[in-house]
Amino acid sequence: MCEYTKNYYIYTSCVDPGAHFFSCTTDGKKDRSCTRGPHERYILVEGKCYLCK
Repeated sequence: MCEYTKNYYIYTSCVDPGAHFFSCTTDGKKDRSCTRGPHERYILVEGKCYLCK
């Protein structure tokens, strides 16, 4: 199982999370990754997206 992920933090009000993330981190190690890693994970945070209108 792959243990390498890239975390995108987005606000709950966002309508375009793929483009409007406000922070990005990685979990795990590259050497424990599968061939398709890192995998994406979107983490919702309470708040207002300032890029969505």
